[in-house]
Amino acid sequence: MSPVVHEHSLTSLAKPHGNLGSR
Repeated sequence: MSPVVHEHSLTSLAKPHGNLGSR
């Protein structure tokens, strides 16, 4: 689960296109 959260964070920063809004 930890790695998943970390990857999600990286994806959000790499492509801040709506990932934060989804959360």
